[in-house]
Amino acid sequence: MKRQESKETKERGTKDFPLGFYRVDISHPRYNMPFHWHIEPELIRVVQGSLILKLEDSTIRLEKNDLVFISSGILHGAVPADAVYECIVFDSEIIRHRNYLDDVFISSVMNHKVQPDAFFRPDDELMEIENGLFSAASCTDAWAPLTVCAYLRLFFAYCQKNRKYSENDFDMDKGFTRAGQMKAVLEYIEEHISERLTLEDVSRVAGLSSRYFCRFFRQYTGRTCFDYMNFMKMEKAALMMREGRCTVSEASYAVGFEDASYFTRLFRKYMGQSPRSYRTSHAQNS
Repeated sequence: MKRQESKETKERGTKDFPLGFYRVDISHPRYNMPFHWHIEPELIRVVQGSLILKLEDSTIRLEKNDLVFISSGILHGAVPADAVYECIVFDSEIIRHRNYLDDVFISSVMNHKVQPDAFFRPDDELMEIENGLFSAASCTDAWAPLTVCAYLRLFFAYCQKNRKYSENDFDMDKGFTRAGQMKAVLEYIEEHISERLTLEDVSRVAGLSSRYFCRFFRQYTGRTCFDYMNFMKMEKAALMMREGRCTVSEASYAVGFEDASYFTRLFRKYMGQSPRSYRTSHAQNS
């Protein structure tokens, strides 16, 4: 059984054009975006409703047409509110012109010397770029990759022209230490998703006292540690059933629950329906 990881390592797009486009609505198995990170930058826009996005230890509320840029390696997760949202995750190499003048700003972004603003409430200029970019990214025609690259470069040109960026002058050692602690905890939780972990188990991974760890974890995720672990267990069980890999009882056991009734109560709490109903409805749609 393949383990879900908070560090995403899946291939984006194709070898010749490594860019992934994802449209996410309530039918998507990861509608509630769990905390994760990846080495590629990402752009997210809200098409409908609103999205509460957590970036490291900050929170942003996104409304329709709002745009977010997420740098490589940044921990992020989101809770939708009747939302439909779209994501573009891309290998920065598709827009690089190394050693030429037009690559200077993009190179600074990718090397973390410059940090574009995370949040954009688009003006007319950016709205045109945003619409063109996401429209082309969702297209499979032969002209789409060239168009996507052009709009990505226009996005970074917009950031540079309008000074929508900052120099990275924060405490790098402290910032990377905190992020590293959190990433280690998330990986540990996923590696031991079928076990009954204690607060002492996970706080030890972060190298923090249990009391401080509780504040630290909630600051990053907006959830208590046990709430987050239960959420991840239910998400994994849902994904297994959605893919038709197991029965309800097998999914329950795989995420560490021997008490079927307790598993059912938690599943209904996080997924909005019973596991049996969830499995049946998605089996019919698959």
